[in-house]
Order: sequence, then structure tokens, then C-alpha cells
Amino acid sequence: MSTTTGRPPARPGASGSVIDPGSGAPRDPSTRRERLVATFRHGSTGVAAAVQALALTFALVALPAVIALLSSSDADPDGWANAVAVAGGVWLLAHGVPWTSAADPVTLVPLGLTFLVLVAIVAAARRTADATVSAWVSGTVTYALVAAVIAATTVGPGGSTLVLAVVAGAAVGGAGLAAGVLSRPGGPSVRDLTLVRRVVSGPVLVGLRAALVAVGLLVVVAALVTTGWAIAGRSTSGDIVAALAPGVVGGVILAVGQVFLVPNLVSWAVAWLAGPGFVVGSSSFAPGSRELGPLPAVPMLGGLPGTASTGALLVWVPVVVVACGALAGVFLLRSRLRPSDRWIAAGVATAGAAVSTGVVLMLGGGAVGPGAMATVGAPALLTGAVVGGEVALGLAVVLGVAAGRSAWGRRTAGRA
Repeated sequence: MSTTTGRPPARPGASGSVIDPGSGAPRDPSTRRERLVATFRHGSTGVAAAVQALALTFALVALPAVIALLSSSDADPDGWANAVAVAGGVWLLAHGVPWTSAADPVTLVPLGLTFLVLVAIVAAARRTADATVSAWVSGTVTYALVAAVIAATTVGPGGSTLVLAVVAGAAVGGAGLAAGVLSRPGGPSVRDLTLVRRVVSGPVLVGLRAALVAVGLLVVVAALVTTGWAIAGRSTSGDIVAALAPGVVGGVILAVGQVFLVPNLVSWAVAWLAGPGFVVGSSSFAPGSRELGPLPAVPMLGGLPGTASTGALLVWVPVVVVACGALAGVFLLRSRLRPSDRWIAAGVATAGAAVSTGVVLMLGGGAVGPGAMATVGAPALLTGAVVGGEVALGLAVVLGVAAGRSAWGRRTAGRA
């Protein structure tokens, strides 16, 4: 007589699948293979989206360099290699990776180019990538690895630069791919994500929206101020262009380069409105004060604050930031939060405004060369803290007045 030990052998089910007698559930050996195939198929769409975005964004940067090379009369045998190296350095700079050399370190991020890069990534993901986690992960990894390859071939195999290129590529590429995947028709919304629903809910979500209201209004005001500076300094900018005489091709390249830097100037205007101000080399600009030093011959710099920005009344300019915080407070009042939760949302809004302002100013400033131009932009940490404090003041005034009116109404109703 034979004996058996352990669990009885599996037996075939009616459909040919294998039934595990320990669980009683069918175990189809093809299911795992089908899942792997589906994961690979979804992942390949993410890789395709990342490749499209990389090709488009690098071409966007390389085109001016190639045009400048073709229009040059200097027959440099290394011209093409130099053009590709310049394009790679500018492309990395748009992702926050410093472009350094022995003589001219550049760490200022052209925020306008960064915005265009993000738009290209979002468009590629929205058009090509599937709305799955595997597509997002594979696309992000592909983008980060290619960023590391560009860094290795452009700035050399420096360990820290390669690590920074991978991190920056994953951050920029991952953010753009996520936004594109989430915006696809039929794709999941932010509210549908389990992690977001668990962490970002109630007062936190409303507070983040209030921060967006405050910072958005502040950016709009800063853009209007920047436009006013440009109009007031148009004569100086025109004189600089006439002195440079860049020609047609050079003028187009100069104009494109300055367009990429316009958001940087708007971010400096935010610091000017908040109070700390900003510096361009040895020149400094703040509400009510201005100290001019030598400036490079860049037409855009002709639109920096002029003599009209030195009036004594301009020291009250930071009230604009407080007003933006007050309008964000009105947004909180119109939300369906309980009065106690509004103060939590106000704290989140304050932190969101401070952090977002500090990060943008940190990226929008830095070095643009040796010597005096090694310092350009606004003090990021100080300005972020000041903006957060001024937004908090506006929020506190509005919520405090609303709480006082509510308490007065309850007291009056009790006496009646």
C-alpha cells in the first residue's frame, strides 16, 4: 500500500486550468504571462513618449546653435561638436543642472525654456503614453538615463554632475509625464489616486488651492510690473541692440534667448514686490532704492527698474503681497470647510506660497559667468520666508475678521 504526504496533487479544471486543492481557486499559468506582456506593452508607450519629448526638447535647444554655426564664416573643424556641446549644456541647464566650465560657470536656469520642456513632455505623454503606472515609470527612467548620457557627453563624466542629471531628469521628466498621463482622456484624475486621497484631503487640499490663488495673483502682478519696466526702459534696450548690431540671424537668436529668460525677470519682480529685491552683479534693486553698477550689454537688462522705482512711497509695495494673501483668504471663506479647518488650510497655504516662491527663485537665480555676474537674482530663502509671512498676514486678517463677525453675530443672537 502506498502512502502520500503533503497536499494532494493539483487536478485539471473544467476549462483546462489548474486547480490548487489547497485554495480551490483556478490557477491559469497563462495569466502571469499575459500580465507581463501587458506591463511591457504599457511600459513601451512610456518609453516612446519619453523619446519623443527628448528629441523635441533637444531639437528646440540645438536649432539656434546649428543656425548660428551655419551662419558663421569661421570654418572651425570642431564647429559641429561645439554646437552639440552648447546645446547639451543649455538643455541640461533648463533641467536645473549647472553648466560649468573653467572660465564661465552658469547656474541660472532659463525658466522659460524649462516651461517649454515641460509642455513638450506633457504633450508627448498625453499623445503616446498609456494611463498606467508602468508607462510612467518606464518613461521617467528612460528620460533620466538619457539626461545622464547627455551630461556625460557634454560636461564630462563627473560623478556629481551625472547624479544631478539623473535626479533632475527624473524630476522634470517624471512631473511632465505624470501630468500628461493624468490629463489623457479616460485617465485617472488626481482625486482617483489612492495615495493622494489619503494624504491630500480636506483642509490640506483647500490650502494648496489657496496657495495657488495667492502665488498666481502675485505672479500676475509681477508680470504687469515687469511689462511696465520694459516699456519704461525700451529706449535703453534699443540703444543696446543698436550697439551690438547682431544682424538678422544673431538678432533672432538673441531674441529667443531673452524670451527664455523673461520668466526669470518676472520671478525677480516677485522678490521686488515682496521687499527683499534682487541683484544683477554689482547692481541692486528693491522697492524705494536702486544702486547701479556695471551691467552686461543685454537688451533685456535695459528693462530693469529705473529712477521711477526710487520714490519713498514705494516702500509700501509689499502691501500688494498682503492683498494677494487676503484674496486667498476670501477663497478659503467661500470653501465648505469648518471655521477651525480654515486655519489649518491657511497654514498650508502659507507654507505652499513660501516653498513655491523659494524654489522658483532658487532656480531663477545664480551665476551667469565669472566676476560680478556670479551673483544674479534674489535671495531665495529670505524671499520665500517674506512672501510666506505677508501671505499669512493677509490670510489672518480676512479669517480673523470673519471669525469676529461670526462671534458678534452669535452674541447678538443670544442677547435677542
